[in-house]
Amino acid sequence: MTDLKPVVKEIVEFKKFIHNDNKTWFQTYSKNIVGGHKPKAIFGHLTKDLGQQLVAANIERMELGMMINQSNGQSRKAKDVTGVNAISADFDSGDMTKDALLELLPIEPNMIVNTSPGNFHVHWLISGCKPEQFSSVSKAVALKYGSDDKVCDAPHVMRS
Repeated sequence: MTDLKPVVKEIVEFKKFIHNDNKTWFQTYSKNIVGGHKPKAIFGHLTKDLGQQLVAANIERMELGMMINQSNGQSRKAKDVTGVNAISADFDSGDMTKDALLELLPIEPNMIVNTSPGNFHVHWLISGCKPEQFSSVSKAVALKYGSDDKVCDAPHVMRS
């Protein structure tokens, strides 16, 4: 159907980097409003079976996301976020280079994900940040460095 080939090894490495072996929320969704597939949220460990489901969805041109912060598994709502793993920023202007991004940021991110040409997600692992503090810290990062301020909610999923 398509020549799109998800890189499973990178998906697994990204998940383990952020969550180790803890359960988390995975989300599949379509950016295509007309004729797109229904979004699906799954809470669990990244097992071989779940990995195959995510790859199949990605081959069907679904986007894949993972909740960066910890959850009790009840929902992807802020009230169910139990811990903060990372502060993330979404640089989606389409004209960014990795070198320019690194020059812009005073602290090098622990992980940089090139989501598409000229677009990046960056993640700084963090400890000591309470879930109720997450949004204000994320908004401050977005305001200071010009990243997307729509990804500042604690249960947000980021593409992997």
